[in-house]
Amino acid sequence: MLFLRTVLGERGFHGTAEQAVDLWDQLEGSTPLVLDEAGRIRLDGWELDDQAQDRV
Repeated sequence: MLFLRTVLGERGFHGTAEQAVDLWDQLEGSTPLVLDEAGRIRLDGWELDDQAQDRV
């Protein structure tokens, strides 16, 4: 997590509060659902981004 926070910085890092807001927005329909191949809602796309992973 320390490496991820360092790579993404304060603006790009999503803590639990931000993830809860992202989930709520997806569930209420104000933002589109982000689903994986199994149909599960994903909240970690920002940290799984190829560029972020390469830097971590």
